[in-house]
Amino acid sequence: PAWAAAVQRASRDRPLHDQEAPDQEARYVDTSSSGSGTSCLHLLWTTPVWSINAIDAGFLDESLNDRLVQVAASGYAEFARQQTRLEERLRDDICWLNNAFFEWQQLQYHSKGGWPDLYGCDDFPRFIALLNRGVSCMSEAGALPRSVQRAALDVNAWQVWCALHHDGVSHAAHTHVDVLLSGTYYAQVPEASAAPLELYGPADWAAEERDKNASQPVWQFQPRRGDLVLFPPWVSHGVPASSCSIGRAGTGAVRTSFSFNLLGGGWAASRKAAQRVVITP
Repeated sequence: PAWAAAVQRASRDRPLHDQEAPDQEARYVDTSSSGSGTSCLHLLWTTPVWSINAIDAGFLDESLNDRLVQVAASGYAEFARQQTRLEERLRDDICWLNNAFFEWQQLQYHSKGGWPDLYGCDDFPRFIALLNRGVSCMSEAGALPRSVQRAALDVNAWQVWCALHHDGVSHAAHTHVDVLLSGTYYAQVPEASAAPLELYGPADWAAEERDKNASQPVWQFQPRRGDLVLFPPWVSHGVPASSCSIGRAGTGAVRTSFSFNLLGGGWAASRKAAQRVVITP
């Protein structure tokens, strides 16, 4: 189709490059006592990241996974066909289509309660059940308070969107403000050509010697089909450019993921939960 051919022409001979880490603004941690005779162990900037391969673990069957891939691919293609001046926009910014698809999904969420093709499909409750199972496992591991686990039981507390990375598409470093938990499920991951998820550590931890010239630490998670990853929303994260291609027919296997936020409580509550472990005397 014309939209896929436009992607190919816009990305041709365009060099792939890693995203530059953004400047980190200062963050201040509440180190006051929690009161009530309880002691507190402060885990400053310690970041719990939980992952599992949901297909290998039997949390999600392959047929459901493949149907999710189809929902994402068909929705992305239909959205692309509706765009005007697509090739021009892609030449200016190869990430434009994926970013616009994300913004359109957010509009669907705020105006209709979610993108109907995703939120209204028969498999969506089963996908939310997978996220709930992940939250339960992370909570049982001691990385989340029980209040987050209870919040996750409300299907309306989840905000979900899909993204397709291909032909040099990347996602700049960002955080998710005022939510309890974030994460991603990877439904399709072409081997050797799909970019990793990158999480960026505090810039001051660049080296044990506190070398001012050292680069910001980066943790890379190279996903496989079926991987589920959960992490605090205040952690800066992004995706470098993917080299897998949609192809001129628009049917190539590309990095297809479903990202999500658990709403409620806000940024401060999430950050405090991950930074403080309350120990009962």
